[in-house]
Amino acid sequence: MKILIIGNGYDLNMGLNTSYPNFLDVLKTANEIAIDWNDSKASLRGYITRKFTDETKVAAYLNFSNKIGKDYEREFRKIAKESFWVFHFMEERDEIGDKWLDFEEEIRRVIDKLASDKNDAKGNNKGLISIGTLDRWTSNKPLLKGATYKEYFKTLQDDLNILIHALEIYMDAYINQLETPMINMLSNKEYDKLLSFNYTSTYVNNSEILYRVNPAEDICYIHGKADVDRQDDKRKMVLGFDDHYMKDATTILEKVPFEKYYQRIVNKTDNNYMKWFDEIKQQAEAGITSSVTLFGHSLTPSDGDILKEFIINENVQTEIYYLDDDDRARKVQNLAYILGPDKLIELSGPEPRIRWLKIEDGFTMERHV
Repeated sequence: MKILIIGNGYDLNMGLNTSYPNFLDVLKTANEIAIDWNDSKASLRGYITRKFTDETKVAAYLNFSNKIGKDYEREFRKIAKESFWVFHFMEERDEIGDKWLDFEEEIRRVIDKLASDKNDAKGNNKGLISIGTLDRWTSNKPLLKGATYKEYFKTLQDDLNILIHALEIYMDAYINQLETPMINMLSNKEYDKLLSFNYTSTYVNNSEILYRVNPAEDICYIHGKADVDRQDDKRKMVLGFDDHYMKDATTILEKVPFEKYYQRIVNKTDNNYMKWFDEIKQQAEAGITSSVTLFGHSLTPSDGDILKEFIINENVQTEIYYLDDDDRARKVQNLAYILGPDKLIELSGPEPRIRWLKIEDGFTMERHV
């Protein structure tokens, strides 16, 4: 059995703007528009053409708006104007400049601070809020004046769900509708299973995997699949952090709803990958070794609980694609944390079960026909 595991690097390698900073750029433009424009005024095209001097910015937002349609653009703009998390991310971006802004780490940092404030209050249900952005955001929210710590946590949780809706609009109504090529290194390979850490369906849209497998059993979107046309509440998307993998982690009740493992359970995201291990074992008994290919995944420890199950399986050979020596070094470092040094050395020995494959410079991308 051949299993492909992909992360956001897969979409980025195809030139798609699927990073958190890409998403924030569009949110920031929508926020700037929402400050002094509404649908009762002149056309959106006319307004932003006059408002922004940057023609690239104008063209990008108009393209985004046209792809997602008026209704979704209106929802997206409203979220960009009202969301605390958007407000926080924009202020942090202004402060750090061009440096990478990691949504997941920022969510962790805010929730950790709020938990610390509550702990410092020593049993009082109200007290100091040391998060500058939260203090400024609530200054014009009368309903949150004098809020308890419990109410603050609930507000941030509800607001995160609203941000996730904006992310779903961006990933499905926009990114999934773009014409994308197929990475040629993968286009000539057949896989039996797909485990995606992405919200997009770009790999499935550009391969023949759907003609060969049962999507319900053989394709797993572990963090949820972006689908704005979803008719029920199943398979919502996951956006948060994970502390449970850390060796000294303790469970703090208020933090749990912001952690990925909790969201995966509550939102009922795919977990059918767990059934694949029985198939791996059955094939091994028939003398067949399974393989796992990792492409575009940074091997971050927060996903380590899932990756580890595949990589240490004695019936699996693993191949990991990397961009350059620095990228490989980061991946090895992360893998050492996930597996432990001894296990990593064992799997990298004279008869290695982990192979490293470089993404060659200048590789071409072709549509898989």
